[in-house]
Amino acid sequence: MKQMVIDTGNTSGLAAFGLFEREGFQPGDTLRIVRRPDLSQEARVALVLLVMIAANYFLRKKPTGGKPPAADDLMSAVAATDKGVADLQADLKNEFGVQVETGPDRDGDRAFWSQVGALGMASGYAEDEPDISRITLLEPNPLYKPWKKGT
Repeated sequence: MKQMVIDTGNTSGLAAFGLFEREGFQPGDTLRIVRRPDLSQEARVALVLLVMIAANYFLRKKPTGGKPPAADDLMSAVAATDKGVADLQADLKNEFGVQVETGPDRDGDRAFWSQVGALGMASGYAEDEPDISRITLLEPNPLYKPWKKGT
């Protein structure tokens, strides 16, 4: 079975439907839901719920032709459930064998250190440096002696 990763920072419930169809999401797969740090906790929970409801809807009523359901149909499924994240997670596990992982979240520390790394990389190159993308950087090492077993 495979693992699908859905980033709630750029994928909504309806967009997740296209991913389910394209990736061939099926019972027994793992669904990993992560988020970007710019989402509030309330928005994250809402998107996680929506993605899990979309997964449940997808597995129950496999759409034909690769079309996502009408927004009204999915929203009716949302309105019809009174379950929370833990209940939906248990339902997907019990009914379809789908393991849902909701973390680790992409927190502020991770975003900060990613920015620090990008800034450090950018500071290593100046605006006036020559383009060396076409230069071969491999040079023979005259001091290299091939290793032989037993020497």
